[in-house]
Amino acid sequence: MEDWALIRRLAAEGVPKAQIARRLGIARGTVISAVKSDAPPMYVRKPSETSFTVFEPRVRELLKQTPDMPATVLAERVGWTGSIRWFRDNVNRLRPEHRPVGPADRLVWEPGDAAQCDLWFPPRKIPLEDGTSKLLPVLVLAPAHSRFTLGRMVDQVVLSSVPDALVGEPDDQTSVNLVVNGTVVRTMAGQNSEQLSWQTWDVKDLAGQTARLVVVDNNTGSWGHILADQVTVSDRPAA
Repeated sequence: MEDWALIRRLAAEGVPKAQIARRLGIARGTVISAVKSDAPPMYVRKPSETSFTVFEPRVRELLKQTPDMPATVLAERVGWTGSIRWFRDNVNRLRPEHRPVGPADRLVWEPGDAAQCDLWFPPRKIPLEDGTSKLLPVLVLAPAHSRFTLGRMVDQVVLSSVPDALVGEPDDQTSVNLVVNGTVVRTMAGQNSEQLSWQTWDVKDLAGQTARLVVVDNNTGSWGHILADQVTVSDRPAA
């Protein structure tokens, strides 16, 4: 460990590899290997067979069928005649691999794996610049790994699952409508496919107005559902 660190320090200072080898009394190939490696050398003992090795396949078969079978019963089933303590230690090593995942086991999430999004409605109305007060929802996002909570108040775009009260007659049984002042100003429907693709509306003529994005999902036929994801506002069409 110390030689490895010293070799890398001398090499970083510009000392030739041959000179490092002579100074430390080691082979030049050892110096070259230390300079190329990203971590100090580690001694790893090669796994060797034990008295349990020949019994392991049969023990795994029995544990697969009955994960909680006692070690004493397993020893009798496979014909083990050695130390029961040594046998039990090896069984305890294998047993967790064959136990089913419990419904209450804690999930482990890596960064970027998942996040939960919710709409939270505050208990009080928010005063606005025009003197009125409105009950504005807050979009709350919580990543599963960090559990950091981010909230943003939504004041322009509202998702609704009850289109009749906002639109009147929906454009289709399964569609996405853009509604301004109770009127559908943009609408689109799918193509009987679950493959998502970008769709774009040019809304320059609606600048300054409050719009509602209404997802209509009333169809009960063979394609009686709708998929919608990643709604964005941009100054250029989606690619």
